[in-house]
Amino acid sequence: MTRKSPNKHKLSLEILATVAVCFGVCLILYLLLGFVGRSIVDSYCFYHDVYLDEFALRKLDNTVAGIAFVISALCFAGAFLALFAKKLAYIRKIIAGVHALQQGNYDHLVEVEGSNELTALAEAVNYLSESERELKQRESELAAQKEQLIRSLSHDIRTPLTSIRVKPLPAAARRTGTAVDSFSGAVR
Repeated sequence: MTRKSPNKHKLSLEILATVAVCFGVCLILYLLLGFVGRSIVDSYCFYHDVYLDEFALRKLDNTVAGIAFVISALCFAGAFLALFAKKLAYIRKIIAGVHALQQGNYDHLVEVEGSNELTALAEAVNYLSESERELKQRESELAAQKEQLIRSLSHDIRTPLTSIRVKPLPAAARRTGTAVDSFSGAVR
């Protein structure tokens, strides 16, 4: 983890700015749709000599406002996802890196982009991947050294034992029970 983010809440601010922009655009769209919808209704009523009482006019205004709200809400969702799509793709890359690490693929590194909390997360995943790879490499080196040490010790222990020759005990010593005393003299 080489870089430190100077602003710890940069991602939150980016998301908040995206929401604010989307909300502003959708509010303007809502007001515009409401104005245009009301103008269309007024024009239609004027050209077709339709008179609406106050209750019907309010009901029509509510319907136009409802339609404008639904269209604006859909535009908000679409605009937010369009503006935030790059961050979501980066989150998916980080998740893929975590899954690769979880499956033991320590060579997979997440591309580091930007300078926010997601960047710090990607750097942490990469650091963990590199440290696990180094740890596994060190483990295999130690296992090889251990195996080499065992082979070397086994060879060193076997070599002096093969040079020791034991003379057979005389038959009289074997029968009398003085085998222990005779045995110490039999080893050269």
